[in-house]
Amino acid sequence: MYKFPDWLKPHFATAYGGQPVTRIWMNKDAVTPFEAVMRELVDTGRIKEIKTYDGCYNPRLMRGLNAPSVHSWALAFDFNAKQNPLGKAPYQAGMFTREFVAIWKKHGFRAGADFGAGRADSMHYEYVALAVK
Repeated sequence: MYKFPDWLKPHFATAYGGQPVTRIWMNKDAVTPFEAVMRELVDTGRIKEIKTYDGCYNPRLMRGLNAPSVHSWALAFDFNAKQNPLGKAPYQAGMFTREFVAIWKKHGFRAGADFGAGRADSMHYEYVALAVK
């Protein structure tokens, strides 16, 4: 269980339904890169692009596929699910900006916006740096 440091609490979004988020069930290997992303999002003001936190740990298969989701290992994060549904082309009005996505990628995350035509998942950021070491 990752408990938010005091510097992050006032900036982080609420959960879907308006509840404040102060902790996340995430893989311990994602903590340092997640904090680096959050720090940079706060410092650049891009943290305001996150309206809702929509999950991390969720043991399940990828939607429509027969393979485990990265959420199964608590290495994936979903934000603004209502505005960024699976399959919607990325970078449209009201969605995450390219600058926002670039910050995640800089810190070792794969952006669901890059999953390709018909499979774009702009709400989704998964920590994959472990897999490429």
